[in-house]
Amino acid sequence: MHSVALLNRERIYPIAKTIAKNLDFIDLLEERDFQYAAVKKILLLTNDLVDAAYVIVGTASVSYMLSMKGEKHWLLLVDYAKKMPGHSATAILWKFVEESPSLTRFRSNKLKRIRKLQENYSIFRQEFDTFVKDFNSLRKYLASTYRAGVDDKTIVFAVKMFYYVLKAYNIKARIPLDIPIPVDQIGGIIENSSYNYSRLLIELEKFIRVKPKPSWIELIDELVYKLYQ
Repeated sequence: MHSVALLNRERIYPIAKTIAKNLDFIDLLEERDFQYAAVKKILLLTNDLVDAAYVIVGTASVSYMLSMKGEKHWLLLVDYAKKMPGHSATAILWKFVEESPSLTRFRSNKLKRIRKLQENYSIFRQEFDTFVKDFNSLRKYLASTYRAGVDDKTIVFAVKMFYYVLKAYNIKARIPLDIPIPVDQIGGIIENSSYNYSRLLIELEKFIRVKPKPSWIELIDELVYKLYQ
């Protein structure tokens, strides 16, 4: 029974920050994130790192105001990639955004974004190695392409998903601290993971080498059940 009506972000921040310092724990959670699972499948289906990154980054940049849950949204993307073997990355992305039932809201605006990205596909491919070395260059490229701010939530989310692509391809990378991925995003990783609640606490105790206090359990409880409702 979860009786907490509102999430107290000031109380959540310290515990989220503590968890975030434990990179092994974060890695373990990320690998169980349904978004990460979708990225791995897209990589296998496209068999091309740059094309997979293009599809994932493009999808992330229009993943706002979804018409269904995020997990279903990313599974639909995988389905489209399966249905279009041999098609270009630009074709897969366009078809998905044009037809997916998860993107019915503001679809015309989302298609305009993808059109802008397609117009700059050659730049995306040419600059890919630079993006791998410098996530901020990708962030600026996307902001320029979409005429958006570098701190726009969809831009930051696209950078996070680009990181997932590299991670799934066994390229070691970390998102720079100056890119404003919220500390409380750990709640999303926990929520998206396949962990059950008791397992999460066991793993947390293992990685921080301290038995979680009752207050910590309460905080994680709030984080998981309230932050992303």
